[in-house]
Amino acid sequence: MKNKAIGKMKYLQQVLLMMLVWFIPFGAMAQSYSLKGTVVDNKGITIPGVNILIKGTTNGVATDIDGNFELIVDKGNVLVVSFTGYKTQEVPVTGQNNLKITLLEDIEQLEEVVVIGYGTLKKSDLTGAIASVDGETLANKSTINPAEALQGQVPGVSVARYGGLAGQGVSVKIRGVGTYGSSEPLYIIDGFPGDISTLAPQDIKSMEILKDGAAGAIYGSVAANGVVIITTKSGKKGEVKVDINSYVSIKKVTNLFDMLDAEGFRKLGKMMHDEYNKYAPIQKPMPGYVTKDPRANTDWQDEVFRTGFAQSHSVSVRGGGDVTQFSISANVYDEQGIVLDNDFLMQNGRMKINTKKSIFDISANLAYTAKKYNNPDFALSEVYRSSPLTPVLDPTQKYGYGIASTTDGLASTRNPVADAHFRHNKTKVQDVVASFAVAANFTKWLQFKTSYYYNGTNTQYYENAPDYIASPTQPDLYPYVYEKRTYWQSQVIDNYITFNDKFGKHAVTAMVGVSVQMDRSSYDGLNVEGKTTVDGKDEPAGFPNPNWNTPNAGVGGTYTGEGTRTEYNRLSYFGRINYSYADRYLLQVTVRRDGSSKFGPESRWATFPSVAVGWRISEEEFFPKNTIISNLKLRGSWGQLGNEGRLKLYEYLALMTQGNGGSLGYVQGTGKNPWVATIANMMENRGVKWETSESMNIGLDYALFDGKLSGYVNYYNNKTRDLLIPKVLAPSAGIGDPTLNVGTMQNTGIELDINYRESRGELNWNAGFNIAFMKNKVKEMANKNQILYGSYSATQTRSGKAIATFYLYETDGIFQNMAEVYAHSKDGKLIQPNAKPGDIRFKDNNGNGEIDAADKVAMGCGAPKVEANLSLGLEYKGFDFSALFGSGWGHKIYNYNRVRSESMDEIYNMFSSTLNAWTPENRNTNMPRAVLGDPNQNKRESDRFLEDGDFIRLRQIQLGYTLPKAWLNKINMEKIRVYVSADNLWTWTKYSGVDPEFAQEEVLNTGIDSSIYPFTKSCVFGLQVTF
Repeated sequence: MKNKAIGKMKYLQQVLLMMLVWFIPFGAMAQSYSLKGTVVDNKGITIPGVNILIKGTTNGVATDIDGNFELIVDKGNVLVVSFTGYKTQEVPVTGQNNLKITLLEDIEQLEEVVVIGYGTLKKSDLTGAIASVDGETLANKSTINPAEALQGQVPGVSVARYGGLAGQGVSVKIRGVGTYGSSEPLYIIDGFPGDISTLAPQDIKSMEILKDGAAGAIYGSVAANGVVIITTKSGKKGEVKVDINSYVSIKKVTNLFDMLDAEGFRKLGKMMHDEYNKYAPIQKPMPGYVTKDPRANTDWQDEVFRTGFAQSHSVSVRGGGDVTQFSISANVYDEQGIVLDNDFLMQNGRMKINTKKSIFDISANLAYTAKKYNNPDFALSEVYRSSPLTPVLDPTQKYGYGIASTTDGLASTRNPVADAHFRHNKTKVQDVVASFAVAANFTKWLQFKTSYYYNGTNTQYYENAPDYIASPTQPDLYPYVYEKRTYWQSQVIDNYITFNDKFGKHAVTAMVGVSVQMDRSSYDGLNVEGKTTVDGKDEPAGFPNPNWNTPNAGVGGTYTGEGTRTEYNRLSYFGRINYSYADRYLLQVTVRRDGSSKFGPESRWATFPSVAVGWRISEEEFFPKNTIISNLKLRGSWGQLGNEGRLKLYEYLALMTQGNGGSLGYVQGTGKNPWVATIANMMENRGVKWETSESMNIGLDYALFDGKLSGYVNYYNNKTRDLLIPKVLAPSAGIGDPTLNVGTMQNTGIELDINYRESRGELNWNAGFNIAFMKNKVKEMANKNQILYGSYSATQTRSGKAIATFYLYETDGIFQNMAEVYAHSKDGKLIQPNAKPGDIRFKDNNGNGEIDAADKVAMGCGAPKVEANLSLGLEYKGFDFSALFGSGWGHKIYNYNRVRSESMDEIYNMFSSTLNAWTPENRNTNMPRAVLGDPNQNKRESDRFLEDGDFIRLRQIQLGYTLPKAWLNKINMEKIRVYVSADNLWTWTKYSGVDPEFAQEEVLNTGIDSSIYPFTKSCVFGLQVTF
């Protein structure tokens, strides 16, 4: 009986256990329920659009317009509640049916700190025109130069490349051009002046662009063109993190010119000769290249351009503890350019350490950058000019390369492929940056900081070539080797003390300091040519092997050398006071006094003051609360800045110049070689002084809808006086033109920035739009009627007009017959006496009966009057998408490529459009007649070659995917993101050149498109890993 009872008990236990196991899942499911809730701020006001996710999952919702939400949850879940401008909270689900969640403002986010030069300031307390760009935005650009990554990010900041070569430079202009010298801004890297091109974008934490005088006044005489303050990434307290960024890029030329092929070249040649012979008293026989069968049909663009390839790899290790933090990074970028003989390699490493000891904060930085590159050994103009009838290779020639057949009437051009084969150049650069700083925190409100900075750059340039022939009239008869070595160093010592404290509603930050900068440079050049001169005749010498590329290879030949050394010093005193009352009324006063060795003792020193005020209107008690406006601040500033960039180091002195060639060399006695002569060809100029830029800025910062919509508006008026301009002297003076302080230039403009961010569950999106309007005007020159000319006869700089305004002849159609030529006369005298049917009619605007320089009229300038950019971003379940559009409006481009390649006056290759040249049978055309010599000067600088420069460009489109956290946790990874992007994929423009957006080195040539290496479009594949 007992055994039966025990058996029944065991049976019952088994049944109960099975039922328990069976019903566990259903019991868990039974705990799921619908949770309702409301999200409010600390004032009890509901917040729409708040993201609510179940932690560890992708399940979530967003609050509705009334701040309410409903979500299926399980007991034990944790809700992650987040919204822009508020602290993210985690709320456990304990079985409640209704929740009221109160979000607290994220003070750290609202009080974002901005670097302003020798200190920091809360973003809410800024009074100057300062824009910020975060490092993540820069790192997502597939460029090696961080300056290029600024393109389209900030209104009033214009960024353009000088050309499409690998490693070619970038032009950055902040609020236009305010000087005749360089308009590049000052770059401050981790507190000291530096070269932005030595930085890897992945190493940058943030950039601050200081656009007005008050913002940049602390840098005084070197800040007239604006300041870009760059903060590199540092280590943070916590676990060590490793970041890896890699991408590969395939590059192709965006656009090439449509040049004549062999048949078209011969056809155009016949047209030029026929038209010439129609009116010439002495006939020119038809050349052999027209009458003979072509021996080649070379596409020279196809021969020198290729598909480019670039790869970039970077790794960083960052971390630290309570006392010490560190950062170590290394980067390598390698690019094969789109042109023969063009390659670029950059390697850099960076180390940073920050530590605390007692009252001291200690920091040290060390960076090393190595560059190696070579540029094309041929002129791009030769690619366009060379005849398609010239073969690339010719086994009948001594050196195996095709030579233009001048005996058949071809013009003498160089074979660019031969130049690329025989000539060699290489540049190596080693750049070292080191800095050390110690800050003593005597109290919470008083700090003294001293720092030392060193930057040294070594550059080596190598060039050599054997004897060879690429041109029938300019053979390279002797081998040569040339080497040049340059060393430049800069040392800066800064000492400043900072006071920072609050007294009730009053907050004061005051800083005073002194800075010393000492620059030294030197260069030495050596050239050896494989020849010697005996009794005035050159004979081969040296170079047992013409391909040897060291100076010793030329022993026995002719050696020449060059070299010099320079010094530059600057001493600066500076101070700044920031005052805030009740976090509403803001005041900043800055003053800097600079002394520079570029100037004479009488004008060496200058003082640059500034003042800025701000009013946080939204913090006033009278300002209505609970409206769509969450932040509103009015700003105003005035400041003066200096500029010395136009001056050479010793221009205030009468320097001696020596030489033994041209105007300086002379022959004495019976010798055949010139003797060296020495002369002072410039006058003393001790009165020359600083350019002074006076800046006024009024701005409004705003934020709407709890910060979802934010931005700013700026109006500025910048006037630069005492411009450094050459004073043109009469030729009889016998000396060079001195540089004097005689000019005034003004830039005015409006900037608008709008950004919007929104979240709906797992969907996050953003859009940004910025637009800048700018007007430049030269107010005063050295003389009332002074004109500064550009290098292409198309631009002039005069009082009352923009710098580098196009002054061109006006065209008025094409003469269709001699009757029209005769009708274009005054007082019975032909205005264009050399014109014939098919030539261009030019307007005699001054009515003097002839076409001369006085007939030129102003026709706009090459700087866009309006620049607008649009950025879009989208994130959803690990996918991210971004796009950036840019545009420029209201400017002109003078297409000098057409001047050369639509001239139809010489036996060079031309654009295929010239086949539409005027003939009696082809009158409905805007292309004039093709005629040797161009007797009517149809190719003179005129509106024939001036085109609209307006454009819209898709700068970048990118799609990425970040692996889910659940996957990454299994392999101990924090982030893995893959992406693909396309750069410069599409451009709309009416401009006929290869690209409407480019920069010129010389400001007086702004808007001149002449033999600029074509730009590229690229496809990029990238990988980002963090663990």
